Amino acid sequence: MTTNTSARPRGHGSAASQPSVQVGPATERLRAIDSARGLALLGIFLVNIAFFCYPFGEVVMPGTQPDESLPSRIVYHLISTFCAGKFYAQFSMLFGIGLILQMTRVEARGHRFVPIYLRRLLFLLCIGFIHAVGIWYGDILFTYAFAGLVLFFCRKFTGRMMLLTSMVLFLFAIVLSGLMSLIMTMSPPPTTPPADSNPTAIVATPDQAAHASSAPSDAPPAEASEWDKTPAGRLLNGFAQGTITAPQSELWISLEREAYQNGPYSQAVIFRAIAWLNFLVFEILGFFWSVLALFFLGAGLFKLGLFDPRNIHWHRRFVALGLMVGVPVAMAGSFITELTDKMFLISLVNGVSVYVAGPLMGLMYIGLMTLAVHHRAAKWLTSALANVGRMALTNYLMQSLIASYIFYWFGLGYFDKLPRSTCALIVLGVFTAQVIFSNLWMSFFRIGPMEWLWRAFTYLSLPPVFREAPTRA
Repeated sequence: MTTNTSARPRGHGSAASQPSVQVGPATERLRAIDSARGLALLGIFLVNIAFFCYPFGEVVMPGTQPDESLPSRIVYHLISTFCAGKFYAQFSMLFGIGLILQMTRVEARGHRFVPIYLRRLLFLLCIGFIHAVGIWYGDILFTYAFAGLVLFFCRKFTGRMMLLTSMVLFLFAIVLSGLMSLIMTMSPPPTTPPADSNPTAIVATPDQAAHASSAPSDAPPAEASEWDKTPAGRLLNGFAQGTITAPQSELWISLEREAYQNGPYSQAVIFRAIAWLNFLVFEILGFFWSVLALFFLGAGLFKLGLFDPRNIHWHRRFVALGLMVGVPVAMAGSFITELTDKMFLISLVNGVSVYVAGPLMGLMYIGLMTLAVHHRAAKWLTSALANVGRMALTNYLMQSLIASYIFYWFGLGYFDKLPRSTCALIVLGVFTAQVIFSNLWMSFFRIGPMEWLWRAFTYLSLPPVFREAPTRA
């Protein structure tokens, strides 16, 4: 697969300058993209594991818990500095690159791109919904489907126009997130039960409360229904009565812990759906627009020949910029909670970290993997990560399934029982197993199992499964 950029003046993004893609064997450019995608899966899992292990309200609060050990505090700051907001930025840019790359490949084959692309997004949307409600509320695939749809309507933009659109979207996301942070810091803290109350006690419904107030003082208390005794029932009653106002409420955290430690599945689904709805609101108020900006950034850089060998110097600049600007800003965002308890200042510094350090360090990681592939450095590692990246959808969903088994009631039941340091070791162990599995799988098969389903739905035909055996001369 080659890129025709010899006639293009450097830095221009005219329609004529867009890369022409020929169908053929995997090239250095594709290996760099796949390797970077494989590395991103590790970084994303290091961030996501906290949402599997701990209550939602505890994870979304910045900083460490007062009773955390020194190793867990070190792990928190390492992940916060080098992973949180950085690998999702890298993965989003790579996704934008992949969508443009797919478009050029389909058109090179002479196929109609529009129905193929829309079916691809529809599959992603459905898998994302199932993943969010059925397995884990922190799903990103559902969001990617909508971001990909917007990119579809702008697919004819030149590289420069896509970069300009990305800048506008980033500014819009910053303004929305800033307004949301300002509102949150000005609002009163979440309501918690009195100190002498039992956080797991059954919360009465409004009807029951009214009945109790009108009944004689010596009358027996009204019996709560079976639903009112469940964690989800008590949570919804808490919403109705105003005793639960945010995920950080002590009662919410206690009930969520009960649901994920004891089940059953229906209770976990309700808590998962409520957390996912919170995520969707958060996305509308900033996160979605930053993802969309990253899609356009990746697509724009690809159209301008980012992975052309003669533009390898740009990857050196990405690495230098990430190290000199991205890492210090990310460190400030991580350690601000150790220096102050003023939420407005914490929100401001974290916002700068997300929208500055995230893209810069995302580009830094892409640059590092591209330089490694280009210079044949640690070829065994980049090749191993490339196979993980070629099975990105399979491995992403597999991480959720494995983590669910480790932390929820139907498996090992370690929800809210392990320190961060242990969770990080679990991630490293699971990812190592995924590297081995991916490389073994790709040595026999052309494509990962979920990727095979995705491609079959996209093209409405069954793609080949097995690799062709090499022929001897």
